Amino acid sequence: MSKNITLRDFNSDELVFDADETRTILKFIFKSQAGLVDNLEINDKTRTFAQGLLLEAIESSNSMSSINILFTSSINPGASVRSILLKFGKNASKHWFKNNKAETPLQTKVYESVRKTLELSFWAHIYNAHSRSCWEH
Repeated sequence: MSKNITLRDFNSDELVFDADETRTILKFIFKSQAGLVDNLEINDKTRTFAQGLLLEAIESSNSMSSINILFTSSINPGASVRSILLKFGKNASKHWFKNNKAETPLQTKVYESVRKTLELSFWAHIYNAHSRSCWEH
């Protein structure tokens, strides 16, 4: 995963997740900021941000899984995150993914190291969004 991470933007008609699912994604990535996530305004910018994070998490984890990674564990997501991964896999456009491997959503894993990198890289967005109720990225 590169140090400069740019999340994909989505048009409103490309957004897959509702407000509750968006919060679940953000809580999954920002485990230490769950309280802030609970108080966020969920709008299309928030949904785009969450969907971009999830796409990046899947893409980066797929890249990692294509080589033999030692000393890395994957997250075993809870039922709510697992259902979100399934929904995303069913509804995501193939062109969103850089790596077009034909994987089923059940094979999707998000590595803990990827999740932590995204959390550290984008924690300020959660803080700023909570403070100003808007997204700037």
